[in-house]
Amino acid sequence: MPVYTDDSREQSALIVKKFGETILPNGKTLRGQLTIEGISLWDVMTPSMALYYVPTSVSLKPELRTLLMKVRPHLTLIKHRCINSITKARNILFNHDKKLQPSPYMFMGFNNYMYNDALAPLAKSLSEAYGKHSIVLSDGVLPIGKRPNSENIQFQSTWQYWDAELRKEARIFKDKTDISISELDKLLKLADFSFDSEHSQNIIEHAFNWLLNFDLPLLVNQVILARKAIKTCKPILLISSDVADIRSRVFTLVAKQENIPTLELQYGSCQEYSYQWQFLLAEHIAVWGKQSRENLLKQGVLEHQMTVTGAGRNDCLANIDPLVVENTKAQLGIANDTIVVLDRIRENFRTQ
Repeated sequence: MPVYTDDSREQSALIVKKFGETILPNGKTLRGQLTIEGISLWDVMTPSMALYYVPTSVSLKPELRTLLMKVRPHLTLIKHRCINSITKARNILFNHDKKLQPSPYMFMGFNNYMYNDALAPLAKSLSEAYGKHSIVLSDGVLPIGKRPNSENIQFQSTWQYWDAELRKEARIFKDKTDISISELDKLLKLADFSFDSEHSQNIIEHAFNWLLNFDLPLLVNQVILARKAIKTCKPILLISSDVADIRSRVFTLVAKQENIPTLELQYGSCQEYSYQWQFLLAEHIAVWGKQSRENLLKQGVLEHQMTVTGAGRNDCLANIDPLVVENTKAQLGIANDTIVVLDRIRENFRTQ
């Protein structure tokens, strides 16, 4: 993969935003062409297109257009489908007795480190303050016999709810998606069609090759699983910490379709070149501070969408159990009467 400069990503973000409103030869916008049953698959993929696929396409040299590059999305799709089938089978086999239940708060726990760092402190606070039940969703295999569930926080895998009914729904959704993809593929190959960009041909041959032959086919099951989870749990709030994660974006769009409020928690520093925030789907975002707020405004996030809350992972430092402090000092070999000053939690800090 090439090294992207800030300028190439900024250019790519502008290209992707423009592409969504491009009128295709069939009279539909690109976004409209890829909207299935009210879910815009284009909006799911915009951060990935802007941060990865389009920058690669822009810098792609003619000698790099090989047959392997053309077929790689197809091979990668086969690989991921095999992985998903194994994950699905293991969850159905070992977790079939664990059913979804109504939960006021639904957390997107698809990345363990992001959940531990950003979402877990909020889940714990909600549990302690209100005694409300939360569900944390992932798409991996849950630890058998070692599920980290607590009284008010339940960990579940989306795949463990796959059944004959969902398989039927997925087949219908897949048929519609396949038709849309096939139509778009034919339109992009028309001799007189071109996007309003000097890199149009490269983007069609590379970025859309990945989009149409890898990403979109994999989204089918994600949409069906998201609908199942949300309709079963009936949350009053959906919470995510990764604005670019396609799984979280699918859940966010499905939640909005069901008129469920969505909240994004800032994870990591937000710089002027954090272009993924231009594609924010959630209605609200909890930001760390003034600088992050100013940078998000530059990325097009609206003032009324933001609330400055600080980093949730710092909450545990506000009221620390003296026994925890004493034990920690002992583990680090620090005298109990020594004052310890925490400099600052860096961006790459991980909750152990």
